[in-house]
Amino acid sequence: MEHNYIAESFETTVQWGEILVVCKASTEQIILSCKREGIKTRPFVTFRVSQIYDTCGTLYCYFGYSCEGLDDPVGTYSRIENEAREAVMKNGGSLSHHHGIGKIRKMFVPKIMPEMVTNMLAAIKKEWDPKNIFAANNIIG
Repeated sequence: MEHNYIAESFETTVQWGEILVVCKASTEQIILSCKREGIKTRPFVTFRVSQIYDTCGTLYCYFGYSCEGLDDPVGTYSRIENEAREAVMKNGGSLSHHHGIGKIRKMFVPKIMPEMVTNMLAAIKKEWDPKNIFAANNIIG
């Protein structure tokens, strides 16, 4: 932050035939989101495949930008990443791979999981973890 630059990565799983589509769509979305958020310089966006499977690969998206002059750099980053993740999912990518869902991706659960499944998970969690100690407020509860 002392250099007025913010960067991070997120991962997804994508079928081989969709990797270039996901890269293009998420890059375009990041650039569009940065402009909308008032970021004056072009963001850095790149990708790598970290794990290889028969039908798909784990794709990491790395992006960063100058956050100089932004009132809320972390909130801005979150909005841009969420919009990029939406583009990933609209183009065949999954919500996550091995990093899971957790608190920061919880808002996407209704888009990827039927309510019946989340209700079932909530019932299991209530039975096994009635005090909500483990993974509190992650996917459910």
